Amino acid sequence: MKKLLIKRLLLIITLSLFFIFLNSSQASEVGKSGANFLKLEVGNRAVSLGGAYTGLGDDVFSIFFNPGGLGRAKNHEFTFMYNQYLEDIHHGLAAYLYPTRYYGVYGLSLIYLDSGKINKLIINPNGAGYKETGQTFSTSQYCVVSSFGYQFNKKLSTGFNLKFIKGKLADCSSNLATALDFGIIYAPFKRLNLGLSLQNAGTKIKYLEKSESDPLPFTLRIGTALKLVDDNLIVALDVVKFNDNKINIHAGLEGNILGLFSLRTGYQVGSDDLWSYAVGFGVKAKGICFDYAFKPAEDFGNTHRISLGFKFGGITKEDGVIDDYDEMREKEEEIIKKEREQELKGKSKKKIKEKDLDLYEKDQREIPRKMKKEFQEKDLEEDYRPAPKKPSKEDYPQEEDYEFEEEIYDF
Repeated sequence: MKKLLIKRLLLIITLSLFFIFLNSSQASEVGKSGANFLKLEVGNRAVSLGGAYTGLGDDVFSIFFNPGGLGRAKNHEFTFMYNQYLEDIHHGLAAYLYPTRYYGVYGLSLIYLDSGKINKLIINPNGAGYKETGQTFSTSQYCVVSSFGYQFNKKLSTGFNLKFIKGKLADCSSNLATALDFGIIYAPFKRLNLGLSLQNAGTKIKYLEKSESDPLPFTLRIGTALKLVDDNLIVALDVVKFNDNKINIHAGLEGNILGLFSLRTGYQVGSDDLWSYAVGFGVKAKGICFDYAFKPAEDFGNTHRISLGFKFGGITKEDGVIDDYDEMREKEEEIIKKEREQELKGKSKKKIKEKDLDLYEKDQREIPRKMKKEFQEKDLEEDYRPAPKKPSKEDYPQEEDYEFEEEIYDF
């Protein structure tokens, strides 16, 4: 009863937030946005798939593409990623997932972007462009994300993110901006997922009191993922729309070998991004996950990304730990089904026993009646049996010399 109440409450919250996000998307400003580091793709598996992760995610990186996939997470996960993102720009993250048996999956993560040292320029007094001052400054941006995901059943899961964004530009710090993400994944068939996520609906960010504030980069993602060949081949496709009306199309392909090694490639078109394709691989062994992604950039060199993750435990249970959340749910459903079948079988046996008992009692009542009737019919047959026929010569025409003697029949 308690679980059913929680499911209904979460469903109401999900639908409410969905309509709120739709209104936010229509009201969001078209044009420039602040905190654009939130647009950067994170998670090397997703990056090497060309960013096509909205309908596929079922791990810690779902936080950054579609929190609806969090409800499908099976294990405790901890991961961190680092990337030297062009010139001296450093980009990284750390994230952790904690699944519970009945109350969903919780997550906490941190994203940061540090530009390194930038030369300070001033307007040339002579009016010919800019000149260096010999001074440097730096910029940095951070985002802390608190996440929650819940799987209603095998087909439907949903999730939410609450983001806190802070930035620093030289000596100026921004206000603390907040944002919400919402996501959902629906699986109409066993190996087909459909995903939808709405990201960065929230307050504006600004660095100076007198300056204009900029909206966060509101993003709409729609994606699908198809698993083939016993889930060893995955095809993913995403369509992504930003608040500047730019639309990107992302496609990815992943092949798994023995569940230990994965090869990936992806492609994206339709944006001003300098990268058009990506490749990568992943290795899993005893709960340790290593992922590598490569993205070329013509003008700024190539980017090499690495991430390391750890998966351990699972859903805590009184009699131990279950590593596979889906397997645990299937076992529970199977146990309930068997108990129901046994209950119905017991009722059927009881009915059969009751029916047999009724028939037995009926036979016990009917047998004496039948026997009495048979005896009465036999007595009547004996009483009214006709007398035997007296023999005569006509019965033996060939025995002419045979002498018949009269017999006395006493009835």
